[in-house]
Amino acid sequence: MLKQFSSLFVSLPATTVGAVAAVGAVTLASAGWSSIDPPPQRWQLGEVVVEDERAPALAEQDLVGPAMQPKWTSGRRFLTTDVYVLPEGHADFEAFATASIARDRDGGGTAWSFSEGIGIGLPNRFQLEFALLQDIDAGGDHTLGGAEFEARWAIADWNQVWGNPTLALGFETLAARPDVIEPRLLLGGEICDGWFWGADLGLGWELSGEREVEYELTGAVSHTIIDERLAVGLESILTTADRAGARGDLDTAFLVGPSVQWRPSARASLRCAPLVGIGGDSPAAEFRFNFEWEF
Repeated sequence: MLKQFSSLFVSLPATTVGAVAAVGAVTLASAGWSSIDPPPQRWQLGEVVVEDERAPALAEQDLVGPAMQPKWTSGRRFLTTDVYVLPEGHADFEAFATASIARDRDGGGTAWSFSEGIGIGLPNRFQLEFALLQDIDAGGDHTLGGAEFEARWAIADWNQVWGNPTLALGFETLAARPDVIEPRLLLGGEICDGWFWGADLGLGWELSGEREVEYELTGAVSHTIIDERLAVGLESILTTADRAGARGDLDTAFLVGPSVQWRPSARASLRCAPLVGIGGDSPAAEFRFNFEWEF
């Protein structure tokens, strides 16, 4: 059979043989085959993986640490609202000052509170904080000292769960005042390049005295003006206090105002937020200041 086919092929005119050869060569070339490489088999075709390699628009959005969190979360972003945890092995020092101006009908005057503390990022998305507290009343006659402890845990790596929920449990003790337990839920994330948000839901429960329960909701947004240098935003605090002897007779305060953050260096940052009180139970105004040094 093979001999007959060969004889038939040889007996064909030379022009016909050339045409057949040319057509075959063109067909093989168009299919990507060559005389050296065999045609690809179906089981040799690998899976095509497409990865989003878009670089962050800002350096402060670069991912850092084992939790792959953005760089802006490795320090404080807002004055009233906390977001996520410090990266593992990261630490910072913070100093706060708050001036609360009472309304005239409440006696007027300005009460000050101060705190100085450190935070440390631990493995498995944990964070510990310790701070010293000082409260000075409006008359300046009494200064109360105390301390605050807090532990945080982020339930997942960054952006694995919406809002990057973080659980926090704090304990505050201040001279001549009841001790307070403070559980909180921290949320936050990125709206788009250069825009960030945060929201905290907290509860302050006095362990003695009037056994006041204070519910607090904070919210904040921030926009970067100069990458890793300057940002502006809007912050708010809503608090409602309920006392054991007058359950249901709530004292509600709402504060809102702009905020600004300036980083004079890679490690140091300054923040300020002048807040205005809205509502009868709110103070007339509150001015909050913060200094942070990152290690």
